[in-house]
Amino acid sequence: MKDAPALTIITVCRNEPNIERTCESIVSQTWQDFEWIVVDGASTDGTLDILEKYKDRIDVFVSEPDTGIYNAMNKGIRLAHGEFLNFMNGGDEFVSPRTLETVFSGTTKQYRGYGVVFGDAIIEKDGRRNLVSFPRERAITRLVVEGFSINHQAAFIRRDLFQKFGPYDESFRIIADFKKFLVLIKNKISFLNLEFPVSIFNLDGVSQQNRTATVTEKQAAATAVFSRKELKRFQRKNLRTASRGLLFSKIELFRLTEDSAHKKRIFSLLGVPLFGFQIKRALVPANRQPTTYELARALNGCVAKEGRIFSDLASRIGRARALSLPAASLH
Repeated sequence: MKDAPALTIITVCRNEPNIERTCESIVSQTWQDFEWIVVDGASTDGTLDILEKYKDRIDVFVSEPDTGIYNAMNKGIRLAHGEFLNFMNGGDEFVSPRTLETVFSGTTKQYRGYGVVFGDAIIEKDGRRNLVSFPRERAITRLVVEGFSINHQAAFIRRDLFQKFGPYDESFRIIADFKKFLVLIKNKISFLNLEFPVSIFNLDGVSQQNRTATVTEKQAAATAVFSRKELKRFQRKNLRTASRGLLFSKIELFRLTEDSAHKKRIFSLLGVPLFGFQIKRALVPANRQPTTYELARALNGCVAKEGRIFSDLASRIGRARALSLPAASLH
């Protein structure tokens, strides 16, 4: 393996019943320009036996007591050599074997200038999975104002940022990654949203089991990183964004409509069509199954279309009630 790989995957675990799922997800990746560091917290169940099966694929293995999750992650950071770091902890996994190939496309040069590259995540609870998307235009503001956080397993963070701004703050035992993101935001580090799912993570984690403590820590992290004046400025910015969204929902200036028959999208200003462009669709060949990413995109499209249908139906019902029209006029 290269002395300086493009990526270091750090897996932290202790007595993890689903550790093999994580291991299989990592070793089955079609893109392998990474090193894999496993930091085990001196497991006492069968975790070590399973990890033994993957010893030939693990580049660095540590098994010893630690003082918490972020203490273990900091150990992994100190041992890492990759340009980017990803924290794929025990029990979590990548969306598909092609995830890293999709993210990096063989190189990290495309992310020059970005400190954090992150994607969406699929949350898993009680055997059910749901896609969680992170809005590109408001993701960073929401981190500060609403305590909304990027999924840690779906993020790729430049290693030199830990050298410059320090390791995870271990006094935050549940959301030190959230605080780290805030520190990077304050220092104007650029974030890039990939806008496709990267990780599958389990909602039974520490931060999910201690919801009250999580909220308290997030508030403490925000006030530790930003001054009261800065937090108020973020809040005002968020309110202005919401107000503009409300205004443009009332006064429609621009519209982008889709002409399915001619496979075109048409851009209009104040109801007047200005120009159109052809729709290029990525088709799945009939001789292969769609990937999880393609299925997720299709699901998102269905959900969005469903939302438009119900929104339009609600609008029609409201107009019909106002005009006392018969039910047949709704169709």
